[in-house]
Amino acid sequence: MTNQIEYNSAPGAKASSIPMMGGGAEPTIFEISTPGRQAGALRFTDIEQVSPCDHLPQNYVRTQDLELPEVSERDLVAHFTRLTHRQYSVDLGFYPLGSCTMKY
Repeated sequence: MTNQIEYNSAPGAKASSIPMMGGGAEPTIFEISTPGRQAGALRFTDIEQVSPCDHLPQNYVRTQDLELPEVSERDLVAHFTRLTHRQYSVDLGFYPLGSCTMKY
């Protein structure tokens, strides 16, 4: 049995679940990315918007858009949760208190 990971790249599609604690290689957040998805939204206020170009030296102003992954909040949280479970997880295993001093 092989652990093949398949992601549906259609907008609004859900990522398939991946076995915890190993299995296959976890895809990068960019491989999970689907154009049009977003994990959050910034709220609008009545404060006047200011352009960074007016306050930063020109050599610090980005000329091209930053390429960020486009994922839903659920997929973002699931991705990083799977990554944390690939290591020892205090939530999933026994971790004795005082273990660092008991060895002496």
